[in-house]
Amino acid sequence: MRILIIANKIPYPPIDGGAIATLNMATGLSQVGADVSVLAINTSKHFFPPENIPQELTTSINLKTVYVDTSISFVRMMLNLFFSNKPYNAVRFINSRFKATLESQLTKEAYDVIQLEGLYLTPYIEVIRAQTKATIALRAHNVEHEIWQLTAQLTKNPIKRAYLNILARRIRRMEIAVFRKVDIIIPITESDGKRFRQFVPATPQHVAQTGLNANRLSQQPTPPIFPNTIFHIGGLDWLPNQEGLLWFLHSCWPIIRIELPYAQFHIAGRNAPHHFLEQIKHDGVVYDGEVDSAEEYMRDHGVLVIPLLSGSGLRIKIVEGMAAGKAIVSTKIGAEGINADIGKELFIANTPEKMAETCISLLKNPKLAETTGRHAYHFANENFNSNTISSSLLDFYREVALKQKNLSN
Repeated sequence: MRILIIANKIPYPPIDGGAIATLNMATGLSQVGADVSVLAINTSKHFFPPENIPQELTTSINLKTVYVDTSISFVRMMLNLFFSNKPYNAVRFINSRFKATLESQLTKEAYDVIQLEGLYLTPYIEVIRAQTKATIALRAHNVEHEIWQLTAQLTKNPIKRAYLNILARRIRRMEIAVFRKVDIIIPITESDGKRFRQFVPATPQHVAQTGLNANRLSQQPTPPIFPNTIFHIGGLDWLPNQEGLLWFLHSCWPIIRIELPYAQFHIAGRNAPHHFLEQIKHDGVVYDGEVDSAEEYMRDHGVLVIPLLSGSGLRIKIVEGMAAGKAIVSTKIGAEGINADIGKELFIANTPEKMAETCISLLKNPKLAETTGRHAYHFANENFNSNTISSSLLDFYREVALKQKNLSN
């Protein structure tokens, strides 16, 4: 089966959730027998030189990129606000060069499935329909409008809140319209799938979580170099991450420091805005910036916290943390899609007091952290093998393609 994956950012290097989700799915599908091509927008924000992509990757998948300047322009944003009904988020990814490259690729090559990695690729559905009869699948990484609704609710500035509410409404309308245009929806979690069924109950769905490759899962956990640390790693330009970290710092961290004045909280991630860096300046907090290896960073530090208050989709950093044998403390929202045994493989804390208490307990009891991490490691191996997830999705694609072929005959 020939599959074309279209992505709104280059899936390399795999240092954020979106890139990891796209890359692991593409390589996973290739490893289980699909002929996979990837056409990606190489954005100004996440630019990576295509010539620097490892040869072993480009030999397993046919990867082509098109540079697009997706940077935010205040003037264009205002023009969009007053003279359009489309969300500015999506408009930034509409580009004539990318459209022409997509048309050319669809003309030269025949595909069975076109997999769109997220909502912001869906403006190209008309182009795809005009060039091919391939099955169109939307891999929905999140319920986008819910993220923006919650972000608006938590925004104090009234002007910014009003704009975000408009944006959330436009994204919701776009999502509902798009769900009716695609042939298949691929949610990343069961809970996201339930939300999508409220809008399009008849559209076929298949849940395909983000997995990790077998080599990553086979690496046994090692003791942390800095055991008396709590840490977080993730995209710091993502508003839910900023919001959750600031909540943790203001409401949980002071409690932890009173009990454990020697504890440190390490934060790593790229694209952190200046105002956020100013807000995380607290005693015992260390900002490590963008690190060379998220995997090594996780292994070196102690307890991973995922203090998310909003958002949807699967937290790939939890899966990575489990694979690294970390004891993890998350809010319920942060752990969405992770059906682990709470208290054994993962800890849930939704209040500052519970979050602080759990972190203190794990730092005071290294044996408990080690045991929890070992259970988490086995859970990740049993539930998040990328080849297993990709094989199941490929079987689903074949089933849907066969049904469509029978209907057309």
